[in-house]
Amino acid sequence: MAAADRSFAARFREPYLFSEGGISLEIEQEPATDLSREALDTGCTVWPAAIALARLALAPHASPTVAALVCGARVVELGAGTGLAGIACAGAGASAVLLTDLPGRLPLLARNARRNGWVSTLGGTSLGTAGLDWTDVEGNFAADARLREADVTLLIGADLVHDVAQCAPLAECVNLLLHKWPGCQHMIWAQQRHCALAVAELRGLLARDFDFETVGTFEGGAGELLLGRRCGKPRLADDARSGGGLDS
Repeated sequence: MAAADRSFAARFREPYLFSEGGISLEIEQEPATDLSREALDTGCTVWPAAIALARLALAPHASPTVAALVCGARVVELGAGTGLAGIACAGAGASAVLLTDLPGRLPLLARNARRNGWVSTLGGTSLGTAGLDWTDVEGNFAADARLREADVTLLIGADLVHDVAQCAPLAECVNLLLHKWPGCQHMIWAQQRHCALAVAELRGLLARDFDFETVGTFEGGAGELLLGRRCGKPRLADDARSGGGLDS
């Protein structure tokens, strides 16, 4: 059933029950606290992109390449929301998973990490949470040792953008993270086309750091699962801002 067709209770009051590859997760949801367009407070419920990314991580037959990347990886989920995709990576054998989002969303993330903490016992996965504001990466790193010590090898994200205004801050954030975590060589991104212009804009910006290929679709082709491989040397954020248009 599409997210838009689920009842209010199913979307915000009741846990979302997820199962794939022998892993069953119970994901708490809650009503949004700010429904303004500017805030875009949509990270409090499970969306199809997170489900698709979680299934991809836990289904080796769907993409053996992705399964091999996740197993043993040190993962950071960007804009984790409820944390479903990142927690699924823990169940798929990642060695460490850090669920990140704005500080106001961390309580929900922490509850879901605790509720599904049993997945950490499968392979000794370290599962934690940390605040990460895409517009204040340096401040977040200065304040949180979990980010400084993460030594990430894989970035993941589901439904990262819903509006063009989000694209540049996120792309700059990713570039800064690549400088902080030079061992990060891949990114897995699941995105439904809520705003086709925003998706195209972000993919163009991220193409400066990653070569993306489509490894699957979901929602009848309305969403894409993308695997990005690191290309070239990470740029400094100031260089990114002065580089001109997408083709520069």
